[in-house]
Amino acid sequence: MRRFCLVLAFCSVAFSGAPVEADDSANDAAAFVRYFFEASSEELEGGLPRGEDLDWISRFLSERLYERFRDALEYQEEWIRRNPDRPPMYLKPPFADGVHFTGSPDAISSFIVLRPQPQMPAMWHVPIQFFFEEEGFHSEGVVIVKTERSRFVIDEVIFLAADPENETWCLSESLEWRDSD
Repeated sequence: MRRFCLVLAFCSVAFSGAPVEADDSANDAAAFVRYFFEASSEELEGGLPRGEDLDWISRFLSERLYERFRDALEYQEEWIRRNPDRPPMYLKPPFADGVHFTGSPDAISSFIVLRPQPQMPAMWHVPIQFFFEEEGFHSEGVVIVKTERSRFVIDEVIFLAADPENETWCLSESLEWRDSD
């Protein structure tokens, strides 16, 4: 999976300067991403979405990515059942922290959706930059948008490494994490 994420990230960066023909669907994909991040700022403040928040995001996600969220939520609930006496300050359940769609433990202060890059029929890479309260700090990602059941959906978010010490990683990959016990 990591190799898949690295290939997608390389293609996104390598072709980001390539000319893109005017394409209403590419602009629509960018507008879809912009709408999702504007609308989700309050719904997805941290941790895994559950209940109404999970229902809300389901209309924005591909079936594949939605299932990753459901599997991660099931794992989190199972972990809590296995660790009923955990001291909450010291041993948090998996996926408890972070805003999963931004790849950060903290909420973003703003974002910019950049020019989408068509990849194949009905799929676009939509670059995005996330800005945080800490002045000058930002991160970059690529939102993979595709059509599924005749509508736009987010199929993946790739978080690009900010420096050589960090790794590029994918949202779906992080949701597949499981502890060793």
